[in-house]
Amino acid sequence: MMSELFTGYYRSPIGVLEITGSANGVSSILFVDDDVEDDLAAPPVLQDCVSQLDEYFTGRRK
Repeated sequence: MMSELFTGYYRSPIGVLEITGSANGVSSILFVDDDVEDDLAAPPVLQDCVSQLDEYFTGRRK
């Protein structure tokens, strides 16, 4: 049985990242054009990934 895929965005210091994944985990993180919509909020299922990316780009995670 396939899990539903969700997409969210993270505005990193090196560009906008598109995160795709499901409740089973992240399936891809890709750079996208900067002209994505202003509301970059990721769905709840991807929030852990967004938090870890934020920690990495702020120097709190290696």
